[in-house]
Amino acid sequence: MLPRALHTLSSRLQVGRSPRLFIWAVQIAIFALSGLFAFLIRFEFALTAPYLVQMALAIPVWVLVKTVVFRLFKLDRGWWRYVSMPDLVRVAFGNFAASALATGILLAVA
Repeated sequence: MLPRALHTLSSRLQVGRSPRLFIWAVQIAIFALSGLFAFLIRFEFALTAPYLVQMALAIPVWVLVKTVVFRLFKLDRGWWRYVSMPDLVRVAFGNFAASALATGILLAVA
C-alpha cells in the first residue's frame, strides 16, 4: 500500500524529471521532523514557551546546516538500494559534521 502511494506521489510531483529536487525535499522534511521529535521526546511532549522559542531557532539552523553539509558530502544522491560501508561512513561523518557545526552556530547565537 505504501509503495503504491509513494509511486503515485512521485509521479504527480514528476520526480522522473528532477529526482534530486524530490530527494532534497524529503531530506529537508526528515531534518525538520527529527528536530521537532527530538525536542518533544526530550521534554516529554510538554514544551513550555522558552523551549518553543529555542526550538523555533534551532530547527531552521539544523535544516540549513544539515542540508548544506549533506550536499557537500554528496549524500543527496539516490540509489540507497545499493548502499555500502563507505556510504555509511560518509553518512556518519556528514551527520557528525553537520551536528557539530549547528551546535557551534546555536551556541554562538544563544
